[in-house]
Amino acid sequence: MAEHPRRIVMLVQNGVTGDSRVQKEAESAAAAGYEVVLLGASPNGKAEEWALGGAAVRLVPVNRVFDRRRHEMRRGWLRSPLAYPPGPLAAYRHRQARAWRADLDTDRARGRSGLALAPREAAYRLFWGWTG
Repeated sequence: MAEHPRRIVMLVQNGVTGDSRVQKEAESAAAAGYEVVLLGASPNGKAEEWALGGAAVRLVPVNRVFDRRRHEMRRGWLRSPLAYPPGPLAAYRHRQARAWRADLDTDRARGRSGLALAPREAAYRLFWGWTG
């Protein structure tokens, strides 16, 4: 029986170049005989690849809708939380709702009963209607 290579994939939310902690960890794992792939977010939106001390670094373009913090998108306190203008907060809430739907679908596929999911499903439907 053939032995499979020991492989580590490190997923980071940055461009790897300024994260010395991740770089050191990847280099140490590669020196210990692991096949190491660092997967990070491209800062300029272009895919890039290079080697880092025996580790392969791959930067991929990502859509960073969830990177903004809520307070960076808030509107005036009289309108919030019941209304918001079209723009970054609307896109953010829409993505939140889609992620919530995916979580519910995953739980259902794993065998959770409809009765157990009913409260979360009702809350999701309310949220989806509000964001729409």
